[in-house]
Amino acid sequence: MKLKFWQKTYLLTLVVFLLCLDLSVFALAYYSYRHNLNEAADSASSLESYISRSFERDLSDMMMFNGTAKPERLMESYGSVYQKQGVFLEFRKEGQVVYSTFPIKHSLSGESAKSYEILDGRRFLLLSSPVGNTGFILVFGKDLTGLYTEFGQMVVTYVLTALGVSVFTGILLYLVLRRLTVPLERLRKATEEISMGDSGARADESRTDEFGELGKSFNIMVDRIESNLNELRSTAEQKQRLVDDLAHELRTPLTSIYGYAEYLRRSKTDEDEKIECAIAIMRESRRLQNISEKLLDTAFIRENAIKRVPVNLKTIVESVAESLKSKAENAGISLETESRAITVQGDETLLNMLLYNLTENALKACEPGGNVVIGSGAVDGIAFLSVKDDGKGMTVDQVARITEPFYRTDKSRSRAEGGAGLGLALCSQIANAHSAKMIFDSAPGRGTEVNVKFSDN
Repeated sequence: MKLKFWQKTYLLTLVVFLLCLDLSVFALAYYSYRHNLNEAADSASSLESYISRSFERDLSDMMMFNGTAKPERLMESYGSVYQKQGVFLEFRKEGQVVYSTFPIKHSLSGESAKSYEILDGRRFLLLSSPVGNTGFILVFGKDLTGLYTEFGQMVVTYVLTALGVSVFTGILLYLVLRRLTVPLERLRKATEEISMGDSGARADESRTDEFGELGKSFNIMVDRIESNLNELRSTAEQKQRLVDDLAHELRTPLTSIYGYAEYLRRSKTDEDEKIECAIAIMRESRRLQNISEKLLDTAFIRENAIKRVPVNLKTIVESVAESLKSKAENAGISLETESRAITVQGDETLLNMLLYNLTENALKACEPGGNVVIGSGAVDGIAFLSVKDDGKGMTVDQVARITEPFYRTDKSRSRAEGGAGLGLALCSQIANAHSAKMIFDSAPGRGTEVNVKFSDN
């Protein structure tokens, strides 16, 4: 049988208490008994000395007035008087008993001796000493039966008192420990409920003592564990979605490449068809190359700390605008810049990649005649890069998932243009590496505005 903590505490405390109580009661009773016994012995010794001196004096006076008087009569006189007081006397001379009031024969011998004996069912203190120069030996016996009886009664009283106190203490200790361990029982139940899957179970933290603090710490721990589990669950879902999307993305170009290659191998085709097949194979191969490069870039940024140096955001804006100028003109889209010379700590190549991807996505979102504005600046000391377009815009759900790998708001357009769906995922990694935050403001039919804010620059 396994005992609970409070039961072990209860039994251990009760045993220690009872042991201390019993030892204290025994010590007190024994001390009282020894004290009374010593007092009785001292009193008996004083009385024995007094009787010896009195007898010697009276015997001397009697012999002075009547030289033929017998000392036995004096002994009888002493014996009858003191026997009424529970004192027994015996006179010896030359080893022979001359007179005795003892109920039975005792074993005390010698001129000066002391012993405790039981005579006729009673307890006696025996003392012997010579009576001056009379030649007599006085044996003094004090009946201590009452003292021993009193000691026995006292022991019984102490034991009953200790027993009553033990029972009362045991009940009180049980109630107190049960009361004190209620928070632990509640904490155990909360732990059991959590282990059974009830993540909403919490410990009682209403108390102001250590149990209340323990409950608060337990709840904080559970909240953090739940938060970490949710984060791990979300990460696992994202990883699974990434694997699924990657498998889907790779299957399409691989199927196309295999199909065109099989067509070239089995069919008799003219040069124009061969060129078309080769172009298609190259296009799908370029898609695979883009996917691999984006994945490598994302992994590199995630696993490696960047080296930050002063970077002028205006220079990056102008460089990206120059790089995408031709593409914007071919698409019939206006590309404008509104930038200020703002310096941040970062990696110029990565920040250029970030703005390039955001601007390229903005161009893809616009129809011919649309407008895209990119820029840099600072508000309340916080530097930012911005990209704004008047394209199709996105819904709230699309904005929430826009930075997930392989996610596309317009899958047909992105795939047709060779996109891998990794651009904004890479942008998110670059922003995180710079302790920056990407903020999207978009609505269908209204366009999209992206602000990259550098909080610690």
